[in-house]
Amino acid sequence: MYCTALRTLLRRYLTGLFLAATVMFGFTMQALAQPSPVQRLRIVGGLAGLNQYTRNEEPFWTKELSRLSGGKFDADIIPLTVPASPVQI
Repeated sequence: MYCTALRTLLRRYLTGLFLAATVMFGFTMQALAQPSPVQRLRIVGGLAGLNQYTRNEEPFWTKELSRLSGGKFDADIIPLTVPASPVQI
């Protein structure tokens, strides 16, 4: 009788443990399957009239960053000569 009660208790414990592990595994796999959100950056670059900004900074932040990061990062850039509003910063 003592052995039967122990077996029943052990069976219930292992069944509950198995169900909890299955649920946790399911939630973990669901979280891993979701793509990470795109990180948006807002950049204040150099002076707008200089080649440094027009040839290097603006193309890098608006086009190259997204391509090089595989779409994980995206950025907007404004030149230093444009007054930034609180919404832009």
